[in-house]
Amino acid sequence: MLQTAAGSSDKVRDAAADVGTRAHIVIDDHVIGGRAIDLSTMEPDVVPVMQGFDAWRKSCGLELLQRDTIVYSTKHGYAGAMDALGRKLITTKKDKGGLVVLDWKTSNQFSSDYAYQVAAYAHAFEEMTGEKVDEAWVVRFDKAKPKYEVRKVKSLKQSFEIFHSALKLWRATNESPWSSSS
Repeated sequence: MLQTAAGSSDKVRDAAADVGTRAHIVIDDHVIGGRAIDLSTMEPDVVPVMQGFDAWRKSCGLELLQRDTIVYSTKHGYAGAMDALGRKLITTKKDKGGLVVLDWKTSNQFSSDYAYQVAAYAHAFEEMTGEKVDEAWVVRFDKAKPKYEVRKVKSLKQSFEIFHSALKLWRATNESPWSSSS
């Protein structure tokens, strides 16, 4: 009975991950160009996510410049894929039109880890291009309803430092502390 329950939770988790993966692919197809989203061509379980994305895109105040892009840091030895890059629209004299790194999530809640992850993408993008990233956002799309929630990273510097510390700890615990015997 316990094995059945464990197997059921694995199936639910895997199905949720599958919806998230398929939603990422469809969002990626619609990031650049702002073309209309035709919901009739999509699988029904992805539709609420796409409706949320469409609502977010119309109100976000960004021009989306790049979609899913591999970024890497040769200095720190990591790589990842930022979901999009945007530039803030200039609507007042105070606006600078700064770059924003974006990461999409379809999870049920936010995790602090997301801030560290997107800060690492921003850091790697800056290292690769020499362009300054002003902000990093995580946008969570609901899988059941056409809703979205945006969280902006409070401090890119601090969040990257936490990511970098975690990376160093992971490496230290996954590498042998012993010198080779002679």
